[in-house]
Amino acid sequence: MLATLDYIEGLEDKKIGNLMLEAHELVRILIPQVQPVIKWKIPFFDYYGHYFCYLHKTKKSIYLAFLNKPDLISETIDIERLKVVSKVYIDNHELLRSDALAELIVQAAVLHEERYRK
Repeated sequence: MLATLDYIEGLEDKKIGNLMLEAHELVRILIPQVQPVIKWKIPFFDYYGHYFCYLHKTKKSIYLAFLNKPDLISETIDIERLKVVSKVYIDNHELLRSDALAELIVQAAVLHEERYRK
């Protein structure tokens, strides 16, 4: 976990860094069994021995991307203005604190667990 936090702390844009830190903590709180790692120079979360999701930065936001096939994630969950397929772009703290985002993360974790748990 130290490497992922070092990555986040090293981001030059503090707004992006704060969003990423909050997203990192949200995933860890909702899915305590995930193991944060750095892979391909960005923060990933390993869950049941397979990569579950990752965080990436853009110029003005971050996104949380799930590694389940997009068709496994329900398209019925609306997160404010976004229809979720496999990535959620996050540009504010209100979205990070939304019940819909928490529900999506948990739903994706359940699907991932069903697929990889032995």
